[in-house]
Order: sequence, then C-alpha cells, then structure tokens
Amino acid sequence: MRIGLPVFCLVFLAGAVTADEVYVPDNLPASGSGNYIPMSGSYMQTDGRYQVLYSAALLGTKPYLITDMAFAPAWTGDLKTTQFQVRISHYTGGTLSSLMDANIPSPVTVFDGPLTWVATINTWCPIGFTGSFRWNGRNDIVVDLRYKGGVNSGSGLTGTCRTAAIPRNWALGNYAATVRSGGDSLAGLKARFTVVTGPKQGDLVMCELGSGAGGGLFYKTWPHGSVTTFGPKLTLGTVKVAHSNSFVYASGANTGSIYQIDGSGTCVTLTTVSTNVSGIGVDQDGTHVVANYSNNTLYRLSGASCWAWTTLPTTYGGPNALCRDGNTGDWIVGTFGGSPSSALLRVHRQTGGALVLCTLPSGVCGVDWVPQTGEYVVARGNRISFLRSDGTERYYLAASRTFNCVTADHKTGDVFAGTIDGHVYWWTYSGSYVGWNLVRSGANISGIDVWDDQNVSMALYGSGSTTYARATLRFNDSPGRTYYAAVALSPTSGVNLGAAGWVNLRPDGLFYLTAAGGCPYFTQGFSGVLDSSGTAYARFKMPYNVTRVYVSAVAVNVAKPGNMDVGNVEVVSNW
Repeated sequence: MRIGLPVFCLVFLAGAVTADEVYVPDNLPASGSGNYIPMSGSYMQTDGRYQVLYSAALLGTKPYLITDMAFAPAWTGDLKTTQFQVRISHYTGGTLSSLMDANIPSPVTVFDGPLTWVATINTWCPIGFTGSFRWNGRNDIVVDLRYKGGVNSGSGLTGTCRTAAIPRNWALGNYAATVRSGGDSLAGLKARFTVVTGPKQGDLVMCELGSGAGGGLFYKTWPHGSVTTFGPKLTLGTVKVAHSNSFVYASGANTGSIYQIDGSGTCVTLTTVSTNVSGIGVDQDGTHVVANYSNNTLYRLSGASCWAWTTLPTTYGGPNALCRDGNTGDWIVGTFGGSPSSALLRVHRQTGGALVLCTLPSGVCGVDWVPQTGEYVVARGNRISFLRSDGTERYYLAASRTFNCVTADHKTGDVFAGTIDGHVYWWTYSGSYVGWNLVRSGANISGIDVWDDQNVSMALYGSGSTTYARATLRFNDSPGRTYYAAVALSPTSGVNLGAAGWVNLRPDGLFYLTAAGGCPYFTQGFSGVLDSSGTAYARFKMPYNVTRVYVSAVAVNVAKPGNMDVGNVEVVSNW
C-alpha cells in the first residue's frame, strides 16, 4: 500500500523542457519606432522609474511562468547600472494610474542588483531575470523597472528600443518616484517573454512519494525524455488531471488536503477531506470523487465543498485507487489489504452501491479505464493486469519492479505505469511493450495521469413513454478543438468499439451510427454527415420490437476545420 509513506523532494533532471517565447505584440525586433525611455541613462538622468502595461489579450490564453524578458534595441552598445530592479504584478485597473505604486498591487521581484545590459540592434536582448513570475492567464500585468547610475555606450541613438501602442508611465531622474513625470498609451516597449507553459496536451503528469522534506509535481513530455519539476513542493499521494478544465488535482499523502494546480504551477488548497486520500477521479459534470483509505469512504467534491457520498464494505480492504468507467459512468475502485483478498469494485454512479467485479490475490495501487477496449488496466505489485468488464483477466504484464500507479491515454490507448523506484513503463492497450524511462533514481511515483486527456461523455434524454432519445457527445477537455465522432448502439450496455467482434471505426469526417453484432433489424455501418452548424440530426427509425438500446461513444481528436466538438444524434423508437 502506498499510503503513509513520507515524500521525496523533486529535483530538475537533465534535458529539462525548453522554455517557450511570448512576443508582445509581435516577433519583429526591427520594426516599430525607437524611444529613449527607459533604456537611456542620459535621457533618464542616470536614475529613473518606468512602468509598462501588457494586456492579457496580448499575453495569450493559458497561464505560464515568466522566467525572463527581452527588449529590442535600435542601437548596438550597452547600458550599465549600479542598481537595476524589475518587479511584475497582476493588474486589474484597466489604465495606468499616475500613482505608480498603485499599478503594482502585488509585486514580485524578478531582478534586483547591478546590471550590464548588452544591446544588439534589431535583436531581442534579454535582461537575465534571477527570479520568476507566475502569470494567472487572466489579468493584465504591469512591469515596473527602475535603476540608478545608468550609463550608455555605443554608437547611434544609444538607449532607444522598439515600441508599439502599449501603455507606459515614466519618472525621470528619480529611482524612488511615486508619481509619474509622464505617461501615454502609444510608446511602451515591445517585449519578448521567456515562459514555461506547464504541461502540454499528451504530457504525463506525475507526483512522487518518498522521504525527505517536501514533495512536488513534475511533468514529462513522452517519449522525448524531457523532465522538469512542475508546481510547488507538496506532500503528495495521488494526482488526477481534470479533463474539463486542465487543472491538476492532487492529494496530500497524510494530510488529506486536496490541491488544485493550474498550467502555470499555481496551487490552491481546495479542502481537507481526511487523512490517507488514495484516489481522485473527475466526473462527467466536472465534480470529483475522492477515495479515503482510512475510513473506506468515497467523498464527493465540488470546488471547496466536500461531503461523504458512500461507504464501501471493509471485507476487501480500503479503497486505494479509482477511475470512472466511460461506458457506464460508474466508478471502478481497487482495494488494498483485504482478508483473504483484495478486490475490484464497481460503484454505481448514482446510488453509490458497490458490486464486486472480481477478487484479486494482491492489492490494487492503480486503475484506469481503456476506451479502446472497454477494459480496466490495474497496477498491483509486479503485475499490470488488463481486466475485462466482468473482472476476468485477459492479459497481464510482469516486471521485476513494483508498480504503484497506472494511467491510460484516452486518445491513444497507451498505458503508462509508475514504479516505486522512479521508472515509468509504457505499453499499448493491446499489451505490446514499448519501453521505459527513468524519471529519478529512487523516486516513488505514486500518481500519474495524462495532461489534457480526452474525456468523452454521453448524455441520454427521454424516459417512460417518450418516443425518442437524444444522445449528445460532449468533449469536455477543450470546446475549441474539433473532433470526428462515432456512436454505437447495442441491446446491451458497454459497447466496445475497439474490441474483437465489434466495429472499430476509423475517423474519416463522417458521423457514424453503428450497431454492434446482436442488435436486431439494425444495419451496421450506417453513416451520415452532420452539417457545420451542428443543428441537423440524423434520424433512424427503430423496429417496433426493439424495446431498448444502449449507447456508448468514442471520439478521436483531429485538427481539421469544419468538424464539430459537439455532435447530436436522435434515436427514434417506441420505447
């Protein structure tokens, strides 16, 4: 069981992820007028203060960590100062105030000391921050720059830099100025920000359990081998990426705290459930289910609100891992420490009632659902098991290392499992071994998930004597992306589009409605094209003696204009 162990402190590994660049307003260091404020020591009278407001509209749409900043000089030479300070603050005032301190309500110092800034004409020239600033992805920022003893060297218009229509303030000859000498919205310096954007789609996000002070999240761009720490150092036990909003949700190994971490690594403590949180899952409505090993309880979590939902039987030990079955919406819970055996339980999504799918000779440390086969992949000891929906083991993989967590990429079906000694193993959903990578020697990888993983849910409307049901495919991870979609009908629940004996559709731009073998009077492979507005429905008449059908869904992410991220199909029958 992984609960109750202390935590290692993560370190940066070789091959850290390369930082990205954000340009405001463009990547053209040779364009724009030149202005002496603020990088001219002679114009600023050797001392001065300068502020520039960069709007959220120019900074992008996702949060990130700013690690450096560059300007675009219109001359070649340098600026030497005895003291140079850069502070950055989020700002919600809209326009810059004449009171300069009011423009930086929550300043973070990213550089403070003597500086020699080397300028090369028409080239982005960085300052060289010694600190960093986490942009929240929503608000404007104000960069506050001031220096003492500024002296320029070089030829031409020494001190001028490229500008754009960006708001600015300045105070001449006064490092400690509180009121601006002047300001305008047309001549702020163009900038290049060096940023770390956090995990990207398809990255693995992991947390580490071990010994020592602190802990931490880190992400891995698989299979390139780039590893870097991500977010704050915490006492961690499990990790889950929320598909609907691209947050990481992590638990405290012994504290019971539930943390929410955004793409920039900023962490918020949502609530404290109880000690020994052992699993977190994201429901299709955006709420969470949290497993607690100590009291055999599953909790519901909505924002900071948390309440006990259902208590599981103690026969098979405590709940030590969970996932949501994308076919049924039920929760699959793996237990640890039961006598005489542990088990895999199916917990009904509405009632909370538990059904034993199968008993297992060893405890479960990780579980996930594989959409391509409808199976559950389970980490238990030295074994990764692929279990069918009835709990029978179709296939297993054995290794000399002990697995502590497992996840399936819902787009590709690839399976990743973390070990107690710092390795991550990789297989396809069929069980074919791909490889492994050492994350950090001695690290106990206790939680793993895929960043921005695809979460497809199916909502059915219609009951009783209603003569039709409308099935809606929802892609919760990003409403801005486009998808091909496939729907399957069957007289039994849990249609597996990728499993042997069923229809395995290839995305080709059509909206498919298919029946798996056994659905009477229904033609397999029927397809139709939904219009670009998404308002047209494909209607299919069902025979009178088909009393009920069950719907499952799978979607494949594509990048082709004209396809929809939400598709609808009405199934007309005499239910």
